[in-house]
Amino acid sequence: MNQTRRHIISLVLFLLIAAWSLAQDQHIKFRIEGKVVFQEIDLSMEKDALDSCLFSLGFDSTFNGMPTQGMSRGDWSVEDCTEEKLILKRTLASFDGVDWGYNEIQIEGGVDVSSNANHSLAPFGFNERRMKHLQDLRNGQTRFFLQGYADAEEVYLSGNFCNWSTLSYPMQKMADGWVVEIDLSPGVWGYKFVVDGSWILDPMNTETYYDGFGHVWNWDPKENAKFGNENNLYVKINHSFTLPGHTSSEKVVLSGDFTAWNESNPEMRKNSNAWTLPVYLVEGTYRYKFVLDEGGWFGEKEWILDPTNPVQRSDENGVLNSVLEVGEPIQFELKGHKDAEQVILTGSFIGWSESELVMHPSAAGWYLPYVLGPGNYEYKFIVDDQWIIDPVNQVTAGENEAVNSVRSVGANREFILEGYGEAERVALSGNFNAWSTSGYTMTRVEEGWKIKVFLPKGKGLYKFIVDGNWIHDPNNPQKEHNEYGAYNSVLWVD
Repeated sequence: MNQTRRHIISLVLFLLIAAWSLAQDQHIKFRIEGKVVFQEIDLSMEKDALDSCLFSLGFDSTFNGMPTQGMSRGDWSVEDCTEEKLILKRTLASFDGVDWGYNEIQIEGGVDVSSNANHSLAPFGFNERRMKHLQDLRNGQTRFFLQGYADAEEVYLSGNFCNWSTLSYPMQKMADGWVVEIDLSPGVWGYKFVVDGSWILDPMNTETYYDGFGHVWNWDPKENAKFGNENNLYVKINHSFTLPGHTSSEKVVLSGDFTAWNESNPEMRKNSNAWTLPVYLVEGTYRYKFVLDEGGWFGEKEWILDPTNPVQRSDENGVLNSVLEVGEPIQFELKGHKDAEQVILTGSFIGWSESELVMHPSAAGWYLPYVLGPGNYEYKFIVDDQWIIDPVNQVTAGENEAVNSVRSVGANREFILEGYGEAERVALSGNFNAWSTSGYTMTRVEEGWKIKVFLPKGKGLYKFIVDGNWIHDPNNPQKEHNEYGAYNSVLWVD
């Protein structure tokens, strides 16, 4: 199979699979013979999953019954149907020109798996136990191993780190199983193996989650309800918490912003002279403490600071916490106000605390370095108890007395609205800012209006607000109906 054809097949299968929850199910198999794609569906799967799968292909089994041989819906036709399985077929040529809703897919280039840094399932995670068959190597790569399957012809590794592509990571056959080493960024990752076309869970990893397809997704994959596909979970760490001593404690819990200050989970691991917990944390600034549980009838617990971390800060209630910064800081600056006694930085990223982030005086005014992960943040300065927006930042959100400055960290999408030179205010709003009625103020430029913001991976919906009037993007042909009888513009972020 030549490389171009392999890429085309990989993309075809990836897009087919994505159509019904990535089809990471052993009940669905694909094969390509010549110029025809065959899809074999095991009819023993749960009825709801089967109905959903068939409906996505144009066959409505709920009202019209099961498909029969010779039946066609769109480009799919029924090749064979028995009590045990249904086989559908479709030509490869029928995929040409299909609008999948993705702007940046290149058929000849295959699926881009060069960067998976922003695809982590959750902002925080840890492995419940050490798994020797999954190893982070000194060269930065991660090794995945599948034991057994000596009779298999082909085995692939797939996961959200490659958009669940089925052919991106072929595994090498060894004496006792299959192995592959891949570039993997720190994060919380879902994965499975594809053995001769069938998706399987890692039998040596009991850590799993459900992707919640068709239901509300919980930010913590371990807490997600059992809907959708079950996948394995692996966390590639970027930080390790250590508490020396205290080995007489019954248990020690790591608690902080990233666990909603849970005092019972996650538990740290005890060795001969310390407690440790390797974790993944997305870029940002975090407050935390250790919770010592001495056991006993009364469940005595003691909250203590991290003795190995000199960085500490009091919150607005005067409680002192240890502080961890993951990533490079950005600089907040306020020019002037040299006569002020104190200037506080506050914003959505600190719960609008009125005392915690005290800025430093400088020759030009005031400054504070602070680590934030990718996102759009509202903020203000409190100058001697007076709240003010950033005078040099034109991007704002809110109206009247509730106007805040907006800063986008890791901005990855620029929006331009051409024309409307006579408009007084143009703003951007969408599902990335909860459809704010005020939107984010755009900047007037020669060709019209523009703004650059951070968008998370996936489907983005947006509109422009021109002097109070909502319009879809006239330069983006991708749009969909909304509940108001109008259109929202659509884009996709990989």
